Amino acid sequence: MTYSVSDAFYGDISLGWGEQTSIADDTAPIEGVLFNADIVWMPTPMTLVEFIASSSIETANTVDSLGAVSRSYRLSLQHAFWRYLVVGGYLSYETADYVDNELVDERLREGLTFEYFFNPNMSVYTRYEHTDFMSTDRFSEYTENEVRVGMRIRN
Repeated sequence: MTYSVSDAFYGDISLGWGEQTSIADDTAPIEGVLFNADIVWMPTPMTLVEFIASSSIETANTVDSLGAVSRSYRLSLQHAFWRYLVVGGYLSYETADYVDNELVDERLREGLTFEYFFNPNMSVYTRYEHTDFMSTDRFSEYTENEVRVGMRIRN
């Protein structure tokens, strides 16, 4: 479903069912509800709030499991302080619960972004992102901090 309540509130939402089976009879199918959304709210012309949800069926190389239904949710906020300076922040959560296996992976991310536009075709940016990866397999868990600095040139 695509909707537009106003110029400041619009988006896409889809809901369905997914299933993937294996040619091996001893492996359970991956199945579950699939929900995807991209909802945008602009409380002011210079502020953007966006919610993104996505889900998909992912195959895996785990023992006795065909894979998982993977789900991801992200909430972000961007504000243009001037035409040329945009600052943002986001929070996201991802999960994968594997079929016929005790393995559950989760990822939590928080980030900050800054972008300075010289003109519509050229900008410099920086991003900081903190990631916590949690799993029922404790040897797979990690924490990561990432800083990126770069330049974008658009055609």
